[in-house]
Amino acid sequence: MRHYVFVALLTSVISLSLFLVFVLDHPFDGPSQVNPDPLVIAYSQDTH
Repeated sequence: MRHYVFVALLTSVISLSLFLVFVLDHPFDGPSQVNPDPLVIAYSQDTH
């Protein structure tokens, strides 16, 4: 019985990890997008 619980937990962790990779793959697109302006400002200050 304990084996089924561990398999279910492992399946949940792997599924959640794959879902997060899929959702966070393109952070500048989609409904929860991130504005790239702070990254551009930090990059321009770092290169000077």
